[in-house]
Amino acid sequence: MAELKTQTIMIIGKTGSGKSRLINLLLKAKSAECYRSTNSITKTCKLYKFVDNGIIYELIDTMGLADTEEPPDTVVDKIKNFLKLNVNEIHWIIVTLNGNEKLTNENTEVLNNILEFLQLETYINHVVFCVAHADGWNGPTRDKFNETLSNNSTFNRFTSNGAAKILYSGAPDPDELEGDDDKEHAKKKEIAVRTNLLQALPLNSNTIVQDQIKQWRDEDIKKIIDTEFIKKKRRCTIL
Repeated sequence: MAELKTQTIMIIGKTGSGKSRLINLLLKAKSAECYRSTNSITKTCKLYKFVDNGIIYELIDTMGLADTEEPPDTVVDKIKNFLKLNVNEIHWIIVTLNGNEKLTNENTEVLNNILEFLQLETYINHVVFCVAHADGWNGPTRDKFNETLSNNSTFNRFTSNGAAKILYSGAPDPDELEGDDDKEHAKKKEIAVRTNLLQALPLNSNTIVQDQIKQWRDEDIKKIIDTEFIKKKRRCTIL
C-alpha cells in the first residue's frame, strides 16, 4: 500500500475573518467554534486532520490577531510555541480576509504581523489569500475588492515578484436556514467551496517555515543552557 502524502496547512488572520468557518468547511464537520465577535473564539492553536483523495491534510487553526483581549505579540508568541511543539514544516499558509470589512489600518497591521514573524514574502508561492463571507459576490464586487487590495502597500509586498493567489469563498450555514430547499442549496454550496479550496492547494512537495521553527527551538535550547550555566555558577560561588 502506498504511503499517504501529508499536507500541513496553517490558517491565520484577524479575529472574525472566517478562519474557523473555513476549517469546518474543509473538515465537513463543526469542529471549530465560529461566531462573529471581536474576541477570538479560538483561544489556543489546534490541529485538525482529514483525508481526501489519498492525502492527509493537517489544518492548524490559530488564534485571531487583533483580538480585543490579547495584544498581537502575545498571540504571535502562542502561535510560535504551538508550532515549536507540534509542527516541523508547513506546506501552505492561508491568510483569511473578511469580505465584509474594509482593509483598515488594523487589518493592515495584522498583515504586517503575519509577514514579519513568518517571513511570508520569501514564500509567496505557498500563500493563499482567502476572502471569506464572499458568497453571492458578482464580478464588479470582486473587482472593487481587488482594487482595494492592489492599493494596499502591505498586500503589494506579496505581488512584487508575482501575482498573489486570491480565493473567494463563503457559504451559508445550512443549520441556520429554515426551508428544506434553502438548506439543500447551502449544502451544495459548501461542497463547491470545499472543492475549490482543495483545488487551490495542490500537493506541494516543498515546505516552508521549517527554518524559523528550528531557529525558535534552538533559541529555547540556548535559553535553557544559559539558565543552567548561571545556576551552576551561582552554586560554585556560594561554595
